[in-house]
Amino acid sequence: MITGIIALAILLPTNAPLDTTPLTCQTTEHEVIVCMPEESPDGGHPTGEWLDNSPTYSDGYTLLVDDSNNTISWRYDGQTDIDIDLGA
Repeated sequence: MITGIIALAILLPTNAPLDTTPLTCQTTEHEVIVCMPEESPDGGHPTGEWLDNSPTYSDGYTLLVDDSNNTISWRYDGQTDIDIDLGA
């Protein structure tokens, strides 16, 4: 039995096909289930790290959620899992 309030958010790049984009889901510390693409454009996977409300991926991509214009898009910032581990 599920108790309490649970919220679901699906993050997809604007104009991405919902019916063909594989998703992976994570539960946040606030019991919100967030689903996002399983892979970035270069095949990276979600790291579990977030930049504000945007998930980061192992190959240097961020799925950027832009609240100012209600869009979601891929942004490459070049930070990979290895860079993050080395404290770059």
